[in-house]
Amino acid sequence: MTFDFAVLAPFVSGPAAAVFVCLLVMWKGYKLIVEKMLPAQADMVKDILKEHKEDRKVFMDSIRIMDKRLSSVEDDISEIKHIIKEK
Repeated sequence: MTFDFAVLAPFVSGPAAAVFVCLLVMWKGYKLIVEKMLPAQADMVKDILKEHKEDRKVFMDSIRIMDKRLSSVEDDISEIKHIIKEK
């Protein structure tokens, strides 16, 4: 039995081969996305959430400091108003 490419050529270059190549590319693309890209995206999201929590803590601390300062200013203004009303 000899190998004759002319007999095999229609099968290799026909519609069935195109479907096979398409399925192979889709399978490799799926594996790439599932094994490489999704874990990388999950790691990025975890990093972003960690940074957000740290930023949120700094933000809340700043708001508390501003609230204390504002309370002090309000007390000073209240005293000034009281002094002005007495005169």
